Amino acid sequence: MHEKIKDIPTQYQDLSQYEGKILSTEAVRCEGSLPGDVFERNIEQAIENHYDIYRGDFYVVCMVVNKKAELYSADEKRQIVMKYFARQTCPTPHYGEYVYKFHRKSSTVKLLWALPDLHEGERLLRYGDKDDPALRSLFEFMEAFKRGDLHKLCLKENGEDV
Repeated sequence: MHEKIKDIPTQYQDLSQYEGKILSTEAVRCEGSLPGDVFERNIEQAIENHYDIYRGDFYVVCMVVNKKAELYSADEKRQIVMKYFARQTCPTPHYGEYVYKFHRKSSTVKLLWALPDLHEGERLLRYGDKDDPALRSLFEFMEAFKRGDLHKLCLKENGEDV
């Protein structure tokens, strides 16, 4: 069907026949951070679940869903709930989501953006080390989000005027 995703972190059709059907995978719960192989497996699963539904390219969205809005202390483990789903159109950028585009012809997946939740994003911009290679791409995504560049990318992906 498609090649195995090797490096994750680096036409409109009538869908009325699917109206009302659940097109999302199950939420994934874990303590602390999500291991890379679990994350990758869930992205691949979302692609497989929607491969026959969408005839062209499509988007896989991974949303961070936390039931509690309060901040956690540093020594307290935070339960993370991730929801994976696919859609035909590119979603509007929001905090706490990772958006990938699946290219059907090449069977490749491209990360369009990765945004932390609002609190983590603001903390990153204020106190994070921009020279830290591990955080550099997050800084770039957050700054692009603040400038409106991700919204422009979304419009472009959907064939709308920018």
